[in-house]
Amino acid sequence: MNALFPGPDSLPQLQSALLHSLWQGALLAVVLSLVLRTIPARQAQLRYALSLAALVALPAAVMFTWGVLAVDDPAVVSMSVAPPERITPDTPARATTHPPPPARSPSAASGTPNAFRADPRIVLGAWLLGVLGMLLRAWRLHAGAENLCRACSPVEDARILAVVETLRQQLRIARPIAVR
Repeated sequence: MNALFPGPDSLPQLQSALLHSLWQGALLAVVLSLVLRTIPARQAQLRYALSLAALVALPAAVMFTWGVLAVDDPAVVSMSVAPPERITPDTPARATTHPPPPARSPSAASGTPNAFRADPRIVLGAWLLGVLGMLLRAWRLHAGAENLCRACSPVEDARILAVVETLRQQLRIARPIAVR
């Protein structure tokens, strides 16, 4: 198979990488939360850039983990090409054979006990369905917020507008704030 659709030999590594993404995502979220607490709200662009960097870092971490797991797998390493031998004109041609890689049990491939072993295709499918579900949920919430903003009319009460203007000046917000 190609790099986009992994073959059955690389599915255990992908399964392990996706399971590692759970703790990696949690760690990124905790670190981002701690960093965002130290940055004032008026530096919205910096906060947004850091949040975006965390979003990009999670898939990058998953791909990096998958690559590391594939390199650490003895079955993948044993299939690599051996360095070429030095051949001189008077060296006779000979056939070289490499011993086959040792047989491994399915549980040894991913390092998990048999009791917790699941079909990698099921784990991959469940993970992809979860990602799709979260994207659909985010889209639905965004669409609902847009509909709510369109349905609201601007506030005309002078007292509320004065409070909002005072807060805008105290927070040093340069842009005017529309209250709906």
